[in-house]
Amino acid sequence: MAITREEAQANNIAIIDSETINTGQKHALIEQVKQLLPNVVNSDNIVNAQALQDLFDLTNTTSNNQGYELTFAGKGIAKKKADTETNKQLAIDKALSKNFETTKNVIIKGDNLDALKILKKNYHNQIKMIYIDPPYNTEQAFIYPDNFKTNEAELIKELGLTENTINYLTNTLGTNTHSKWLSFMYPRLLLARELLDDDGVIFISIDSKEQANLKLICDEVFGEENFITDFVWKKKKGGGNDSVHVAVEHESIIMFARSQKKLAKLFQTYSPEYLTRYDQEDEVSQYYWDTFKRKSGKQYYPIDCPDGTTLQYDTNGNEISWLRSEARFKSDLIIGDVRIFQKEDGSWSVRFKQRLPNGKKPRSILINESLLENSGTTSDGSNELLNLFGFDPFENPKPKKLISELIDIITSGDDYILDFFAGSGTTAHAVLERNKDDGGNRRLLLVQLEEAIEKKHKSYAFCQDNNLVPDITSITIERVNRAGNKLIEENPALKDKLDIGYRVLTLEDKPSVNQDDNGNFSFDLADKTSLNTLFNMLVATGKTLGNAIETIKEDTIYQVDNCIYILDKVASNEVEQFKKQQVYFDSMIDFDLEDYLNLDLQNKENIQVIFY
Repeated sequence: MAITREEAQANNIAIIDSETINTGQKHALIEQVKQLLPNVVNSDNIVNAQALQDLFDLTNTTSNNQGYELTFAGKGIAKKKADTETNKQLAIDKALSKNFETTKNVIIKGDNLDALKILKKNYHNQIKMIYIDPPYNTEQAFIYPDNFKTNEAELIKELGLTENTINYLTNTLGTNTHSKWLSFMYPRLLLARELLDDDGVIFISIDSKEQANLKLICDEVFGEENFITDFVWKKKKGGGNDSVHVAVEHESIIMFARSQKKLAKLFQTYSPEYLTRYDQEDEVSQYYWDTFKRKSGKQYYPIDCPDGTTLQYDTNGNEISWLRSEARFKSDLIIGDVRIFQKEDGSWSVRFKQRLPNGKKPRSILINESLLENSGTTSDGSNELLNLFGFDPFENPKPKKLISELIDIITSGDDYILDFFAGSGTTAHAVLERNKDDGGNRRLLLVQLEEAIEKKHKSYAFCQDNNLVPDITSITIERVNRAGNKLIEENPALKDKLDIGYRVLTLEDKPSVNQDDNGNFSFDLADKTSLNTLFNMLVATGKTLGNAIETIKEDTIYQVDNCIYILDKVASNEVEQFKKQQVYFDSMIDFDLEDYLNLDLQNKENIQVIFY
């Protein structure tokens, strides 16, 4: 019998029609688009057609006229910079590396914009945690070579930028500085999102000058719904005498997830001191006996005591409120999770097993048991460097305890952790220490620009005395080296368990290619060693840079996982040879591989051979 829509609704009968189906399909499609391209779906869950068009037509990039977003001069060129292929490739610095053959940690020297483009090929959707402490907008000249006026001449021409816009991008002083800083950060954040695992997160340290703007571009890049919190960190104590109006003692750490829906509940592990109160244990967990009576609440009911008396009112005649419902109380009493206890004065008390939770819920502000309470100040960070170097090579470094707390709530096991503004190496130090504390094997990725050190700085003399290049990367690497050595010195039993090594890679220009009047190709191969060739093949074939490398034949044949890489030397400048040197390709070999390589392979059918 047919019924009307009104009758169906009155009887709670669901109506499935074409409109409902189309709506459901639309919502599902929007969710898929949001996962892939969060910046084209606005906060009202409506697809921003203009933003979608901008992805494919950057020349005519315009502001969002269908939703809410942050606009700034150079936003279009910033997007383009994220999509433009890098002209850099990897080269190995084995002399600066430590435990090169066995370590899974990687340090890259060079501009992080280029490094992130390379890492995207190897670590796409694999990074569990990114922490960055980018250069703050201090209205000083940026050290990163994002020179829009010269290096980006072709992009400026392609996008038709006006002289006024270019001035905004090149002037780092005055009111223009916000656009410059945002144009610097935007492409790096776009690339960072591509690296995060589905349940991964990014933490970004920032001060109040750009905190609001950073939050807005992160809303666009990662999706507003993936914002987790804005931690408040007390960076120093005192300083009020130097303040004009307010003594600013804090900074922010913005936290975004790759996908908030896929992010597990976050817990901070308990300190040994806290755990002492959970002094009993049964087959379920650790616990202690806690009082069942609560001052607030509305769970009122009488409880019968063993001597026949009833607990229902307190000494003032007020009805007692209990922690849990009466049904839950009775079931807990049967299984022994609640007991009625007689005190020394003869009165009765109801207690329950307060079980140890998985961990403390992280707190966003500095209150009791806050995540970042007692997490150290920049003064503590300076003291940590002083203990390692004998002097303070960095100004206002983050303390390792701060980063360690963040690592603790999101990572475990062999998760990847990336810091592409490595600076003083605090993140690396914290990762090594967390691995020491909990037996994890977290794998570290650092990127740091080779910023020159001024001669007047103590770090310059340190580098000269230790035969190091006087730039920031030398201090970063030496921090990791000394921190690892100290951990092993203090914990000798971990010598063969704790990975304190690192592979140092540098960024160099890709080979330049020329063609003469007769159509003949010539090229200058920047790579000088077989290992350099191998690492760029690893990039091209999507292998992570910390994988174990087995040498089958020196300078010629290597095995990484189930792939065998066969390297040829450059023998000719002819076209076909040029093509062979420039293109990496995979193929399954149909001839006798064991005879060719002179070795006995197991699971031969799973072996993949890659020629260079």
